[in-house]
Amino acid sequence: MISVSIACAGGLGALSRYMLSIWLSRLPWRTSVPVPILLINLAGAFLLGFVHAHLHADFESVGLILTTGFLGAFTTFSTFSMESIELFMQKRWQSLLIYLSVSIIGCLFFYLIGFHLK
Repeated sequence: MISVSIACAGGLGALSRYMLSIWLSRLPWRTSVPVPILLINLAGAFLLGFVHAHLHADFESVGLILTTGFLGAFTTFSTFSMESIELFMQKRWQSLLIYLSVSIIGCLFFYLIGFHLK
């Protein structure tokens, strides 16, 4: 039964990411990096840290549903990888360095903020 719950939460996470990325891509960004997925991954890292710190052992099933299911599908390493490779292939070195740095360091930082938020 937990597998079905994780799958349903994953569907909701993927749909949430899709809808949010459409909305974010319509905003007038003036940047050379892929902002929508960057913001989604930063938000997902923050939420993962928060959930990880605040769920108790009694809620192990809920934790799996939220982390593996919803947030696992909400955040996306594959799209991050694809966008990074596209920047690389276009030889947009500065944009690639910014995107990689902000994504990796930013996600770690946002996870820690979420984890330590009381």
